[in-house]
Amino acid sequence: MKTMRILVVMIACVLVAGLAQADVWGVRVVPGAGNQLININPFTGVIAQTWVAPNSAPQNTNMGLAGWRDELFYTNADAENGKIYVIDPMTGATTRTFALDGGWAVDGLGYWSESAVDYLYTSGCSVDDVHRYLAADGADPQFYWSDVMNPMTIAGDNGGRVFTVGMNLQGQGRFGIWEMNPQVDLPATWFASSPSDSILGGAFDGIYLYLSDASGNLYTIDGSGNVVNTLGLDGYSLYALGSTEGTGPEPGTIVLFGLGLAGLASIRRKR
Repeated sequence: MKTMRILVVMIACVLVAGLAQADVWGVRVVPGAGNQLININPFTGVIAQTWVAPNSAPQNTNMGLAGWRDELFYTNADAENGKIYVIDPMTGATTRTFALDGGWAVDGLGYWSESAVDYLYTSGCSVDDVHRYLAADGADPQFYWSDVMNPMTIAGDNGGRVFTVGMNLQGQGRFGIWEMNPQVDLPATWFASSPSDSILGGAFDGIYLYLSDASGNLYTIDGSGNVVNTLGLDGYSLYALGSTEGTGPEPGTIVLFGLGLAGLASIRRKR
């Protein structure tokens, strides 16, 4: 029984460690310099990594960010409308670029993946709705996705659910967080009320939805739509969010779990 209790404690510690190290990235504006990509812990505000964003300039605010495992997709509509930079989050280096077919303005990016194809979703176009493109090269645009008007951001990133924030004119026309069907162009379904009316960025890591706003807040929302944490950022706002969680547990979580099992085996040998 004591061994079982030790195992439960080890597994709980591993799970907590995995959740506390969510790989969330944001874009902040540095006065007089430009834009930075930062890897931030959404629960503590600790910044683990900082890279200079490509082709940035002071006062840029219309930006989008999305992530998928070992890639970040970044765009800056104020500098290069419709151009996507694919960035290695380990080095900050740009590995490739491409232009979205049609050159629509973009101020939000989301990512969705399946076995056959990967997509980027964008907000910010002049007709006030979500567009979808092939994530490989920005081709094959699909317009008017979701029926959410004036979407403020897009959150996908883990290959599963896709969310947006804005006003849906279907039904009562409520403002809030809406969940989109990533494969079929259907009206979005209500998810939850938005914690702010000035949302700038969004990311989803498969467990939590993260939203940032113009007041310098970073919100963590669970799978049921409840705000479980509000982090006040230190004098800045995140104008875009993305997550490189991908699918499955974090590599660090796997390592910790292995260490936990090794420790349990050691305890059993000593007994």
